[in-house]
Parts: sequence; C-alpha cells; structure tokens
Amino acid sequence: MKLLMYLFTALLIFGVFGCSANDNPSDQETKEAKSAENKEKDVKTNSENTTDSKEEEKDEEEVEIILDVYNAAKENKETVDNLLGDPVEKEGNYTYQDGVVEIKFIDDTAARITLTPDEKVSFDNKEDREIFLKQYGFPYWVPSAETDTSILWESVGSLSDGLYEMRMFRDDNGNIDYVYIVTDEKYK
Repeated sequence: MKLLMYLFTALLIFGVFGCSANDNPSDQETKEAKSAENKEKDVKTNSENTTDSKEEEKDEEEVEIILDVYNAAKENKETVDNLLGDPVEKEGNYTYQDGVVEIKFIDDTAARITLTPDEKVSFDNKEDREIFLKQYGFPYWVPSAETDTSILWESVGSLSDGLYEMRMFRDDNGNIDYVYIVTDEKYK
C-alpha cells in the first residue's frame, strides 16, 4: 500500500511540474512543428518540380525524328544515303525526301545542307521552331543572333562533331522558309 501511495505521489508531482501552467506548446515545440510543416511542403514542391521536369522531358522525347539530318552532317555520300535514303541529283547537289533536304558534297563530305519544310512551320513561334529542328535530329541550341527575318547559330554542337553555322530564314508569311547549314568553316 505504501508503494502504491509513493507511486501516486510521484505521478502527481510529475503532472504538476511536467506541464506548463497554460498548457500551450513551448516555443521550441512550435518551431519544431513549423519546421516539420515546411519540410513537408518542400518535399511536396520538389516532388511537383520533379514531376514537371519529367513531363517536360517527356514532351521533348515525344518529338519523332523524321530524318536524322544532324547525324548526316560531315559524313560521306554513302553514309548520308544510308541515313536519308536514295537522293536525286540536281545541279551537283543531292536532294532527299522529295526536296526537303538538299546537300552539297565537297570532297565526298556533306558540307552544306538546306532544309526546306514541306509544310508551314511558324518562324515566329519558338516552340514550333524547336519541334521542326528536333524532327530532323537537331537539338535546339541558344541562338547566337536573331533578327525579324533570320536566326543564326554559330559553332553549335559538341566540339568533336559540331557544326560551323546554321541559319533559319523567315518567309513573308511568318513561316520558316529554309534552314541553311554549313558543317565546317572550310565549306563556307
């Protein structure tokens, strides 16, 4: 019985001194709770950002390459023919895919390439331009210069297989007229 009484007294003392007078959480407890809430929000935001990033990557992946012209740059005629199909020769140049791609070979190397859209593609809409270039195997690089009628990319691509220059021209209706690519400085 004495043991029970000591136990009861200990619980009573612990209860009185263990709780604050106003039963509100301490400042430390409040800070810890807010910190936990913020961490939860950060995790949720990071998760959403990751999801957005994955959706953007998915959008990029969804662009189907029609012709891999980028990988044909600087290649010999036989390799280009294997990549793009049978050409039609016209005034020393070779056209592929019903004139969409025209290549000038110099020393058996794809030196100058012209892409002419077979459908209207908006020059004024950056997203349309990106999609157009990606359909032909080109990544979309940051332009070196832009005007109302043309966009210039210089020294684009990786150091080992980069292109010397690429220009996109606008027609009078606001669409891409053609893209002209010089694969190496010696072919300009």
